[in-house]
Amino acid sequence: MLNEEQNSKGLEEKGGENRNEKEAPLKGIHSKIPSFKQALEQTLNKIKSSKEFFKQFLHHKKKLYTALGALLLLIALIVALSLLLGHKKESQSASLQTNSATTNSETPNETNNANNTEAEGQIENLDLPDLIGKDSLKRSDENQVDAMMKKASLLYEQGQKDEALHLFDKAASFSQGIASHNLGVIKFKEKDFNGALDLFDSSIASKENASVSAIDALVSAYHLQDADLYYHYLKIARDTLYKDYKKSFYSYAYALKSYYAGEYFEALSPLMHPNSNAFLKPNARLASKLFLMFKDETNAYKQLQKSANAQDGLALGLLQARLGHYKQALEHLQHYLHNYPKDLNALMALELVSLKKGDTLKASEALKLASHTKEDTLLANSFYPIKPTINPVFLDKERAKERFWNTQYFEGKRDFIYRLLFYYAPFKVLDSKETLGVIEEGLFLLDSDAQKDLEGASLAFKRGRLMAIADKNALKGLKALENKRLKKALSFFDLSLKNSPNNALLHYNTGLIYAQLENYHKAYFHFLRAFHLNSADYLSAIFAILASHFTHEDTTEFLREITENFYSQDFSSPTQKALLSSLIAYLNYRTNWDMDWLKNAPKKIPFYYVLEAVFAKESKDKKLMVQSFGNLKKMLPKDLISNIFYEIVSYYDASIRHTLSIYTLLDSHKISWDQTMQGPILGRHFYTYMGFMVNDLDHQEKLLEQKIASLEEREAPNDWLENLALVSLFQGQYEKASALYQNLISDLKDNETRLKILAGLTYIAQNNYNNAALWLELGKLDDPNNENIRYALGLLYQRKGDLKSALNHFLAIKTSDFSSPYFDFEIDTDLVKERLNQEKKGEFLE
Repeated sequence: MLNEEQNSKGLEEKGGENRNEKEAPLKGIHSKIPSFKQALEQTLNKIKSSKEFFKQFLHHKKKLYTALGALLLLIALIVALSLLLGHKKESQSASLQTNSATTNSETPNETNNANNTEAEGQIENLDLPDLIGKDSLKRSDENQVDAMMKKASLLYEQGQKDEALHLFDKAASFSQGIASHNLGVIKFKEKDFNGALDLFDSSIASKENASVSAIDALVSAYHLQDADLYYHYLKIARDTLYKDYKKSFYSYAYALKSYYAGEYFEALSPLMHPNSNAFLKPNARLASKLFLMFKDETNAYKQLQKSANAQDGLALGLLQARLGHYKQALEHLQHYLHNYPKDLNALMALELVSLKKGDTLKASEALKLASHTKEDTLLANSFYPIKPTINPVFLDKERAKERFWNTQYFEGKRDFIYRLLFYYAPFKVLDSKETLGVIEEGLFLLDSDAQKDLEGASLAFKRGRLMAIADKNALKGLKALENKRLKKALSFFDLSLKNSPNNALLHYNTGLIYAQLENYHKAYFHFLRAFHLNSADYLSAIFAILASHFTHEDTTEFLREITENFYSQDFSSPTQKALLSSLIAYLNYRTNWDMDWLKNAPKKIPFYYVLEAVFAKESKDKKLMVQSFGNLKKMLPKDLISNIFYEIVSYYDASIRHTLSIYTLLDSHKISWDQTMQGPILGRHFYTYMGFMVNDLDHQEKLLEQKIASLEEREAPNDWLENLALVSLFQGQYEKASALYQNLISDLKDNETRLKILAGLTYIAQNNYNNAALWLELGKLDDPNNENIRYALGLLYQRKGDLKSALNHFLAIKTSDFSSPYFDFEIDTDLVKERLNQEKKGEFLE
């Protein structure tokens, strides 16, 4: 059923504060005709049988005009008064359906063909529009009645009494039909559907505008769940509508008839080409509903916007969310919540859209309001049950290729740039002079003629011995680094630090290994320790700030102090000062830093050229970027990143799919495969990611399995197994990947946080949410501030219905525009349908 005419005065929507919390956004697009029963009953009583009514006035023409005029005036007055009153909208819960990186609005229930439904003896839920309403029989028909009365009066005066009587009878019948229809609408609004049917039958019997009353009777029959009556009135509407082709409501009524018959495509045509302006708003609302049924959210939004009122803000917001326009969706939802701040449906929609937009703070605020009480939590959680998923971009080749430049690498956040700087950062060679100095000090104390300090000499020798041992282990660590065996090197540096815990250089090297293994919390600790032990070591301070980007430590004040103190510091090497100056300028987001000093550097190292590449990126100098990676490729001919990025930057701003030479490069002997697999995480992950992009994963899987099978008994398989697990994940072999990650963590005791994140991801892909939560909770113990873990756990707890725990996890995310490369969510539409069915049976909230 439908709204009033577009020409009617705007309705004042009342009752918003008390509206049902589960209100559906695209329902409630109804006309607002309140009860005015008493006045209309008086009107109805005044309408007697047509012949008696007019015979009383045939001989008193003046009284005739006065009475009929008063009757019509009273009907018009009642209609006008009733239009001024508000009415609460009926409601039901809506579902927000998300696909690929989008959120959805309410999806109407799908309907079967009318004939099929009739055969089953049931009426499909059509998510009905409102009544056509009484304005459809008001304006033009009043003029028609007036014209009939004038013609009848003229015929009577001319002596043509039979013709005049016929017209008077028709006018009376017509007026009675109008009154019956209007009162039927009132009865319907009072949910007296049987009473409404009686009145609609009376209006149909008048044979004037029978199609309109038949359509409204059809809707009443639907609410009574009487299939026979439903199709009885549908047949009347079909059989009588052609008579009203000149009426202002014809195109709209035709669309309704088609809609109720399940002829949805046919219904759109009259809606898009109305025959008058009388029903523009309800016309647009029904068109919006149909477009949404056809999954055309864009046109659904455009049509609904044409007739939107304050209560439509939720529907508009959900439609924009479904289109992935999260900014516009938030605007609509916030405006709606300004008017209806306690609407749990809207609060949960706001929370999910905020999560999609990366605003976890706003999402947390909405979640807090929606879970104020246990009853609120239960109801709020029923609107949009979520399903945690893998971020679609993570496993979507085409989307990954499209976003390669813009968001994932150079043109996105600084995450990748910082990882690239760590990848090429230099390790420091140990200085044995300090060790020799301690030993000489012991000899001096022992041989002194003035005083033989045996105790002091003994302590000095012990200290020298420990430092020598530290040097020995550290040298083994440096040797392992030459072959890019990071974990082996780390074990030697850890031994060195046990014997020499205050060695700044050891802390720097250990911090850099942790940074390359992407354990940024430990990297931050060691870099900061190195700087505190040697306040002239500005590179350690800068790297601590880079690591803090991933740990979300607030280093704003620390960066300010470093920047101020740096320029008052003396440096023996101009190149060293220029290098640090460029890094500090970059950290402070300055635009005037340059790399001119590189030309005069006496000895050039890879780190200088990667910094030059970053400068070229900032200044959008493609030629310099190609040159920088070309130099890196010459210096490190077997390095994967240098070779691949040289190919990639040669196609700067082009899709990654054009760099076909990468496929050949991955399988060539130009790259040191062992160094890649056992070196920095960036290199080994990039190897697998490029294999994913160019469809080389099957070959990579075969090579890795052969390598693992050929390992000697003493060789640790961890690095190879980790890469095989990642290949399996990209292949969609989730069970194999989860088994490999479990083997690494449980059996091989590899407790890196990233492994637990990826293990959780594989279980989410298998819909095994309990195991996913287990691994992520274990990861949280190691890294409480890891935002990917917090985000994933928030989604998992929200799915479970524990909104309080979800809220706590989302609140722990400090990044203002957070976006997880691993985790996402969608609306569990199967669960929505299940819960709606339970609600219909009265089961869900009992």
